Amino acid sequence: MGSTTSLRARVIQELTPRVGFPFSEPELSPQLRRRVGELEPMFQQEDAKSLDLSNLAKQKGSYQLVLFIFGIIGVLFLVFGIVSWPLAVVGAGSLGLAYLFYQSFVVESSLRIQLKEAEISQLKTNAKSRLDSLSKEIYDELSAMHSTRSHPQSQGSIVKETIVKELVMIPCAFCRSLMPQTSTFCPNCGARRRG
Repeated sequence: MGSTTSLRARVIQELTPRVGFPFSEPELSPQLRRRVGELEPMFQQEDAKSLDLSNLAKQKGSYQLVLFIFGIIGVLFLVFGIVSWPLAVVGAGSLGLAYLFYQSFVVESSLRIQLKEAEISQLKTNAKSRLDSLSKEIYDELSAMHSTRSHPQSQGSIVKETIVKELVMIPCAFCRSLMPQTSTFCPNCGARRRG
């Protein structure tokens, strides 16, 4: 089974296409986050019932293999019963056991599989209904914010402005190297600027 975090991520993953745009859980109000959390047990139950269904299908496959073996043995003994009637009795008994095994185990496991499939189908239907309802509420809550985020120009355009400052360089009176006009001392010789 997955952890709570992965179940919550799975719920968000199921909600996202229904909402129509990507969102993260922290964007939701506390009430909607709580409702997202309430969906986790449904996913957990679905996982558990799917695992049970898989195990039942494996078990049914094993039962069918045993049934097949009983059937083959019964048919072989019936065929060899032509030579000796006690073999035919053993073959008929083996086929009878195969029939009883079929009624007791294979039919029962088929019914259990059908029941488990119905439970999973009901869980999926309930989950879909709750996901659809919750996605509508999430859409209503986040659509304005998402619209602003995905179409920022509709709210007002951002103007970039570059300010260019001119720096006038003057020669130092002592060493003749260039220094900014705003400097008090020459960066080359350290002399005080005149004038």
